[in-house]
Amino acid sequence: MAARGIGLHTASAAVAGGARGVVLDAQLALLEECRLPVEIRKAVAAMDGSETRLVAGHRVYDRPGIPVDALAAGLPGVLGASSLDERLLPAGQDAALAAPLARRFPRVGRLVRALQRAIDGDRGQARAVRPLAPERRSPPAFGLRVPVLQGRWRG
Repeated sequence: MAARGIGLHTASAAVAGGARGVVLDAQLALLEECRLPVEIRKAVAAMDGSETRLVAGHRVYDRPGIPVDALAAGLPGVLGASSLDERLLPAGQDAALAAPLARRFPRVGRLVRALQRAIDGDRGQARAVRPLAPERRSPPAFGLRVPVLQGRWRG
């Protein structure tokens, strides 16, 4: 299973890399079926991915005027999707995918079908190109058997 940052192309890549499925979370925030408060929908719609911060082990939405530090003492009890003055909105950088996905696929069913089409379409290409095959060389400095690097961003 693959989660975080899943969109049309990353879903295909995850499945090509061996994932048996993908998890959609914040990406669904702006779809018609989602019943988030207007304040939260506006905040998510405006996200570019830079508006999150790690606070006491929780990634939350953070913009000027939101009392993140004042509310942090109440974690995890203050996590929620209501007033940004009273609760901390749990949101990762992948929430920035919600707006472009909602513009193209306003309903969950349409998004799921589009993901499946992308995965199916890219599966054939991945079989032909074999991007993860051992003969696909990574830069020699890495000394890897297969061309895959995984890193962890700390911020």
